[in-house]
Amino acid sequence: MWLAVTRDGHPRLGPKPSLAEFVAEKHVLVTAAGTGHEHLSVERILEAAVPREHIVCRVPMFTAAAMIAKHSDAVVMLPMTLGTVLAKDMGLQLVEPPLALPNIEIALYWHDRVHREAGNQWIRSVLRKLFQRHEVAQPG
Repeated sequence: MWLAVTRDGHPRLGPKPSLAEFVAEKHVLVTAAGTGHEHLSVERILEAAVPREHIVCRVPMFTAAAMIAKHSDAVVMLPMTLGTVLAKDMGLQLVEPPLALPNIEIALYWHDRVHREAGNQWIRSVLRKLFQRHEVAQPG
């Protein structure tokens, strides 16, 4: 799942904007081209919805994009789990994007030789707990 963030106190965008309000704002895109990252599909959806002149820059990292949002009126799309944490830590406003966006598929893979290794089992359990399917606080 995805959400958008803006600086707290954004002058025009609230937590549940209309599509027209959302695309009228300036956007910072996180670029995933060439990475194989699932975010590429979200990047393409944003490119199709947001007028080209409203895309102010592209950065390679979600945290860099969030920092730009904190210090400007730009809007940034983030995976919901990361966006929720960054919003809390950086004082950002959570915004429900008025776009149909794909879910994020997360999978764990490991070699059979480490299947019973205690450290590997521990990190897998931490990751399972962190990314298990659960409701994350929705914007607004």
